[in-house]
Amino acid sequence: MGLGLGFAYAILRNMFDKSVKSPEDIEDADISFLTWIPEIASFNTTGKFSELIVADETNTIASDAFKSLRTIIRYAKIDGNAKVILVTSSAPSEGKSLVSLNLAGSFAQARNKTVIIDCDLRRPRIHNMVGLTRIPGFTDYLVGKCSYEDLFKKTSIEDLFVVPAGTIPPNPTELLDSKGMKSFLNRLRNDFNIVILDSPPLVTLADSIILSRIVDETVLVAMANKTDLDLVKKSVEQLKKIEEPTFIGVLLNKFNLKNNYGSYYYKYAYTYSRNGNHKNKSIFAKQKSNGKTHIDEKGNSVDIKTEDIPSN
Repeated sequence: MGLGLGFAYAILRNMFDKSVKSPEDIEDADISFLTWIPEIASFNTTGKFSELIVADETNTIASDAFKSLRTIIRYAKIDGNAKVILVTSSAPSEGKSLVSLNLAGSFAQARNKTVIIDCDLRRPRIHNMVGLTRIPGFTDYLVGKCSYEDLFKKTSIEDLFVVPAGTIPPNPTELLDSKGMKSFLNRLRNDFNIVILDSPPLVTLADSIILSRIVDETVLVAMANKTDLDLVKKSVEQLKKIEEPTFIGVLLNKFNLKNNYGSYYYKYAYTYSRNGNHKNKSIFAKQKSNGKTHIDEKGNSVDIKTEDIPSN
């Protein structure tokens, strides 16, 4: 009887749980799926959680996940010339800021001069994630309270710069939709190879929709086993309603491969070998191959040019 009740509970729970559980849930909803990021636990030498995951050389699984995301985003458009990328989510606490920061770090590690702008003027976090102060930030620059040169803060990764949110204005939406903001982004396009914008969640706010109109690509973050699939659908509809949509796909955050595809698949999807010269060679299954990345002899995912791919 106990076994039967447990089985019935599991079935009923699954029936009423409408959250996104796997990449297939996104694809079955006819929504473009980019890739997934695994559950991450990374601690620095002080024992504190390090949110700049890609700077941690011991966490190759998570780092490779962001390198894979970088490659997919780079070739999401045919011309491959996207420079300004917006990262948003449907609701709060889905990991968009963590994704934004580490995506920016991954681009910087590939020798791209990269800057991340904290455009979440409701709950800015990027400055705390890298140990900086929030002021001065880009809002202060837009209202003439600081110079352009004073905005950029260095990080532990060479070529990665952070621009904090700055003083929180009484009218965030109007500021993001201003001519000054568009002019600011155009200036960044000229000074940097990659510009990442961390924006507020889409629910109840127009900020991300406004920013989506003035960037090259928009990525929507969803958290596995938390984000409601219907909310993802509504968010995608919102992003596609603008005149020239920049939405390229959904990123599934905190996806547990082992729980979804079994221990055998988990073992060979994550680790090629734990011994000798092949230690920690991470590969990523259940992702669509575009033929533009490979694993080098050190176990790192490497971007390659289209013309370098053999014809066979």
